Amino acid sequence: NLNFDDLYHVYSAAQILRTSRFLKKDNKITKILEIGGGYGNLASKLKKLFPKVKYIIVDLPEVLLIQNYYLSSSFKDSKIINLIDKSNFSKTIIADKDFDFLLVPFNLYKKINFEFDLVINTRSFGEMPKEVLEDYFDLIQNNIEEGSLFYTTNRYVFTKSKDKNKLRDYPFDEN
Repeated sequence: NLNFDDLYHVYSAAQILRTSRFLKKDNKITKILEIGGGYGNLASKLKKLFPKVKYIIVDLPEVLLIQNYYLSSSFKDSKIINLIDKSNFSKTIIADKDFDFLLVPFNLYKKINFEFDLVINTRSFGEMPKEVLEDYFDLIQNNIEEGSLFYTTNRYVFTKSKDKNKLRDYPFDEN
């Protein structure tokens, strides 16, 4: 049984896999960052396609709890570190720790050293206040490795947000 959300994430995962293979990067994807991971459905699909990848999700703390439950139910033997529990926090956690999924509250992501092969955002940039959107773009542009991928799908304009962010106004840099 599939619902719209499942089909959307199957399509996104297929597009990411197709693009990474076309660019001959599918074997080089070792670290994925997803900004706003919903309940973890896309993370689940991509982890099945890239089983050795370290998957990091930055999201709201209450959503991280749902992701933790969903991913631990879907991947019984996976190692999940949820930084809601601050005893798990370390600035170098990505390089030093072994994990399958790292769940990072949005208020901590600036304190962690990141590098990524693939960054993903689906359907949430438009909902964010403009200054938060700009902060995430700074994270992406300052930490994505050269030759890496950035996959984003968002509405052209999300009219229910305070700032009504338009896709054309997202702060993409020249890269």
